[in-house]
Amino acid sequence: MEINRYRSGYCLPHEEATVFKKETGAGFFITMEDIEDEKKGTLRHLLKKEIIINTSSLKKAVEVSRLIYASLCLIDGCSCPFLFLEQDKIPKVIPLDTDETDLTFNDFMQESTITISEYPLAIKIACKVSRNKRDISSLLIYKTATCIHSNSIDVLDPFITTERIKIPQYTDDKIRMGIAIVTYYSSIDNLGFAWGGGSSVYGKSGKIHKENRSELYRRLKKIGIKNTDTISWNIRNKKTIVTKKKGIKGFPVGYKLPYVLDRRYTFFNAIREISWLRSSVLAHKIDQRYLESISIYDVANANFLARRILLQKFGFWEKYFVSEKEKKSELRKKKKEFQKWIDSLESGISKD
Repeated sequence: MEINRYRSGYCLPHEEATVFKKETGAGFFITMEDIEDEKKGTLRHLLKKEIIINTSSLKKAVEVSRLIYASLCLIDGCSCPFLFLEQDKIPKVIPLDTDETDLTFNDFMQESTITISEYPLAIKIACKVSRNKRDISSLLIYKTATCIHSNSIDVLDPFITTERIKIPQYTDDKIRMGIAIVTYYSSIDNLGFAWGGGSSVYGKSGKIHKENRSELYRRLKKIGIKNTDTISWNIRNKKTIVTKKKGIKGFPVGYKLPYVLDRRYTFFNAIREISWLRSSVLAHKIDQRYLESISIYDVANANFLARRILLQKFGFWEKYFVSEKEKKSELRKKKKEFQKWIDSLESGISKD
């Protein structure tokens, strides 16, 4: 197979460029090269360190670039981690060794260059995922979901966004969020981590068959998630039709804020919750009652559940992301700091 070089438009910051090593995927490998750009003053010209995709064709290079972008979305939990990059777009892939000009592959891409310190990890994810077609499709499904609707982790942090984000007023916004939930769920369904709905799941009494629970536990355990592990579940609005119908499970996180009802859910309950929401709201006939009460927090729960499962499945959660124990410790520290701030405010008011 003849290998050609393609400029990706992804440039590494200096500190990352000095330690970057070659990464290999299925049918391609990634290197970093010094690039002399004819246009003075451009980011390419200033940085001169650009990610090069080495593969057989322009089409393959574009596919690899899309995998890198999808991996960045997975790392950040949202689309467009770059403010100046249009949604669902990647920088134009430029051949270095050939005269390929088939614009059907990349004429829609903007000619820009972006730099971010998360490239080395995104490239590792893209290379590993490229070896399994089902992993590829699940990652791209997840990326598509983030482009439909996603919010950054910071926006959801009650210590940063101190007021709850209201339920949207307009029906098309609610439908878009419903479609996002369906799509996030599809990304884990594709990998076999969905809740097997249908009559076969329940016995005549309406209780869950133990076999179905055990099978889901087994699949989760295989990727490193124990049946006692939990995930943060955002519940910020006052009781909605959805929460009244399903109830609030798990154990409270303990924020001393009137609108924060956050819980820790087991993965089993989290998957069941999103499965129910997906089926009840939009996957089949739209149920207007539930659609009316959807909020960004419901979408975020689906998003970060899918993100966690994908990162576990691909083998990157434990090594590159904060462990549950560290997250709890960090959360307790934040809570103490926030409570001190609240106490100081109350103390100031009482003195006045």
